Amino acid sequence: MLSSAGRRTDFVKVLDFGLAELAKRLGTSELSTTSGSGAKVAGTPAYMPPEVVRGERIDHRADLYQLGCVMFFLLTGHLVFESESPVAIALAHAHNPPPRVANVADQPIPEALERIVQRCLAKSPEGRFQSAEELELALQAALDEPEADRRHGVRHTDALTEH
Repeated sequence: MLSSAGRRTDFVKVLDFGLAELAKRLGTSELSTTSGSGAKVAGTPAYMPPEVVRGERIDHRADLYQLGCVMFFLLTGHLVFESESPVAIALAHAHNPPPRVANVADQPIPEALERIVQRCLAKSPEGRFQSAEELELALQAALDEPEADRRHGVRHTDALTEH
């Protein structure tokens, strides 16, 4: 959400995160999205990690998936998955491969940034960055690439290194 301070709207507030923080406050490293009486799911479908949709245990890597959704939106102006139905969006997060940023964005995207977003959006938590620090290092490495490499981003290709 864009927020304003006085007349300025130049900062972003990230909302609907903190599943891992909730687990920490409850004294566990993981949360279960199910209960004995049936499925209990919390969150916004547009940013819902696959493991939440599937009723699996969640940990800090769910927040990294949500961050990948935010990065995708910031780079493209589109949600990762779009539909009139919130259920369809949630199911897409659980089962459909995410589109490439380069195929949705109106401008070229550096390949390193494409790989980072795709890794954040991995269906399995094991396929994602394992910590925010690991993600930070990858983002720093992308910034450290030579300027020419950053300017010549990828666009409309299907080649992507899998993680």
